Amino acid sequence: MTTILVHGTLATGASWYQDSWEGNGFLAGLCGGMKEASGWHDAWIVNGKPVGEYPDLGGVYEWNGLAEGIYRGIAAQQLAAYLNIVAGLTDEPIRIIAHSHGCNVVKLAISLPELSNNVFINQAVFLACPHFYEDKYVQEELSGLDKFDIRKVHKAYKKKGYRFRYKIDTQRFGRILNIYCNKDTVQVDLAQSLSGGQVPLTGSFWENVKKQLTEGIHELPMASRWDLDEEASHLYENLEVQVEPKCSGTKTHSVMHGSTIGAMTGFWLNSNLHIQEVLNRIDLSVLPCHDTGD
Repeated sequence: MTTILVHGTLATGASWYQDSWEGNGFLAGLCGGMKEASGWHDAWIVNGKPVGEYPDLGGVYEWNGLAEGIYRGIAAQQLAAYLNIVAGLTDEPIRIIAHSHGCNVVKLAISLPELSNNVFINQAVFLACPHFYEDKYVQEELSGLDKFDIRKVHKAYKKKGYRFRYKIDTQRFGRILNIYCNKDTVQVDLAQSLSGGQVPLTGSFWENVKKQLTEGIHELPMASRWDLDEEASHLYENLEVQVEPKCSGTKTHSVMHGSTIGAMTGFWLNSNLHIQEVLNRIDLSVLPCHDTGD
């Protein structure tokens, strides 16, 4: 098997998903949980070799992490191409772990027509995913445009009023573990603003990125902590977790890719147990606020 990680908005180059193999890192926890369940791990591994050893993959998968929906659309096309290469390199099942809007990049990628028929996501883990869903779907078309000419793509996107449908292709997934915390204000409030909604941004950190969001595109009126698509409900195992009382809403969003979550995720992936059975074996009572997995 091979497990691919996908980061969220404004997280390009973050250590938690690509360079946290030691100590209290997410990858350290993930691999520890996998090994506890089965004796081996497959994070960023294809056919037993690190993905960095495959020139066509260019190392770990990354996207530009920018806030507007059009950038997630472009990232989805890039992820689909990445998955096509992985599927061409191995017959092993593919698993994906995604955080925040990275989950929506995954949803979009798996629904694209250019995705190879050989790509099937055996297991997926969505960490603090802002789930968007609506029945009405307008197909996003980028034919004739340079997909990497952001200005032209953005202009066409706004002119035609496209909306992305973050809807699961149920034929492409096996099982999905959806982990969330009700204290996480980024997941449903700020994530909506990162999609062009009208939720105000507050805090000194976000002052530094407001300029990126001033032309945000309104995609959907609300975000949810779990997928509202009834057709996909049979795929999901939903898990609510708790954090320390002192943990802020924004900090909680980072705790969702901490080493504790990583260990539980790894055990779930390699044990093939239902999440409730996993919780009988791994203590996940209250997540410490300092555990961000970096």
